[in-house]
Amino acid sequence: MLGYSGRRGERKESTIFAETNASSVNWTDAGAVTPVKDQGACGSCWAFSTTGSLEGAHYIATGELLSFSEQQLVDCAGYQEGFGNYGCQGGLQEQAYKYYKSGNKAELESTYPYFSGSTQRKGSCQYDSRSATAVSVSDYLAVTPQSPTQMKAALEKQPLAVSIEADKMVFQTY
Repeated sequence: MLGYSGRRGERKESTIFAETNASSVNWTDAGAVTPVKDQGACGSCWAFSTTGSLEGAHYIATGELLSFSEQQLVDCAGYQEGFGNYGCQGGLQEQAYKYYKSGNKAELESTYPYFSGSTQRKGSCQYDSRSATAVSVSDYLAVTPQSPTQMKAALEKQPLAVSIEADKMVFQTY
């Protein structure tokens, strides 16, 4: 798999989501999802998934849809910075959430634009707290693995960060 690095750290699983009867949830129609972004030839799906869920959570909390910087995570939430991700060589959403939870605020895509899709490498961290938003992560939970009921219940609360194995031909030609 190109961008998702499946090693596990301290996983905080949740079974607190109440079961639901809703037949579907569409966060795009609700206005909580930014336009489609392109990670290019960089294994940064973990960063795109993380910012997507954070964008949705922020929208639900405030009614304001912002586009957060994936490049910030690729550059600043890496192994060398103590967060365990590997830029274009993969990473975990959990480690990206830890980056935000450690006090780093989300920067906007417009002030910290994505370039790793064309260069296939991370840059040096250019995080600037003066240009960052006030958005951070206070906590995060992992949905119980292989529990459609828990995933559906969590999805009703906000968009989720998920990984799919998109580098296989069967996915690319479906």
